[in-house]
Amino acid sequence: MGCIQKKKRHSLNIFELADKQAEKILQITKIQKTTSIKILEGSYLKIAEAQKYRNNLNIHKNIFDINLIAEGNTNYEEDKYQCSLFTLITDIDTLQKLQIETQTNVQLNPQSYLFLGKIFHTLNKLSSLSVIIGFNNKLGLEGSKNLSHSIMQCSNLRHLIIKIMDNNFLGSEGGKHIGESFQNCKHLEQLEYTINYGNKISIQGGQSLSKSMLKCNQLTQVKLIIESDNELESQGGIALGQGLKSCLNLIDLYLDIGKNNIGSEGVSQIGISLQSMQNLQYLDLNIQNNSMQETGAIKISEGIGTLQKLLSLKLSIGHYNNIQEKGALSIFKSFANLHKLQFFVFRLGQLNYIQQKNLACLGLSLKGLKNLQYCIVSLIKQSHLLVNIQPFYLQI
Repeated sequence: MGCIQKKKRHSLNIFELADKQAEKILQITKIQKTTSIKILEGSYLKIAEAQKYRNNLNIHKNIFDINLIAEGNTNYEEDKYQCSLFTLITDIDTLQKLQIETQTNVQLNPQSYLFLGKIFHTLNKLSSLSVIIGFNNKLGLEGSKNLSHSIMQCSNLRHLIIKIMDNNFLGSEGGKHIGESFQNCKHLEQLEYTINYGNKISIQGGQSLSKSMLKCNQLTQVKLIIESDNELESQGGIALGQGLKSCLNLIDLYLDIGKNNIGSEGVSQIGISLQSMQNLQYLDLNIQNNSMQETGAIKISEGIGTLQKLLSLKLSIGHYNNIQEKGALSIFKSFANLHKLQFFVFRLGQLNYIQQKNLACLGLSLKGLKNLQYCIVSLIKQSHLLVNIQPFYLQI
């Protein structure tokens, strides 16, 4: 057997002299076409130093792809006009792909995100952007407003990732601003949007996200993760479903909105949106702990049942959805329509109140899927005795 060769990692050698100060602050490497600029943990980067390093970087023309990573607990000089962190990527107008990641406890002044917009405005060739705001960065209302304004400058994007981790204190107004951030990205084809636990973006956050999606009708891949306790409620869930309904060209949808209390109305709207996605081939749907009720389950089943091109389905009903016997049967029967399905994962948890005898319908639906290559079904024992099934896994 041959050995697997690792990608070669090497220094850019941008410093003409042995700049010991730079070595303590920065780690600059290149893997193939990607230049990685990492500000090391515990560093303090001054504006003058950042300008110097940026000038050295600019000696190397045709830099197309940069990862700018601020490790945890790093600090930056900031004034009214600029931030030393973002100074590192100014005037690199050849950039096509950019990732900005601030890891744990990188608490920038909100004005710094406004300075970032001035940089984005000059990056006319930028087609791929990733912005990751790490844990406990305390982005807050003003920071989220300024960050949103900056992302709006990137109107030529085809690929966008936005991730806001825990403890960034968005609230409903901050969630509204982040949701609006890509409304000018009308050429967007791939979107990954994550709001982590407890940012409480609420109804407004869901509605603004929906409005932006309505303007992005070229989307083919969407990954939306709104983690628990973001308080979307039914109105936020309805809005989200309406936004997804406009995504007629979707091939791949990953939707995780567990424990956001969107209720039967929110889940029903998501089910209705699935019916418009006739090109969908990959669906990963987590709607656990949302009180979807029988009505929501039926609408989800009606949506899934129309997806004739589906190759892969992962569906997590999870706990506390109270789908009842009729809702469960409707979902089980919908699987029988997915004749091209090759990959199937289904999870059903506690407090859904279904009868054990109805599981035969699930078996019959799966039995008719002749193209199925991989199958896992997980049914968790119910606490109220209507169903008494230990978890089991079926792998073909």
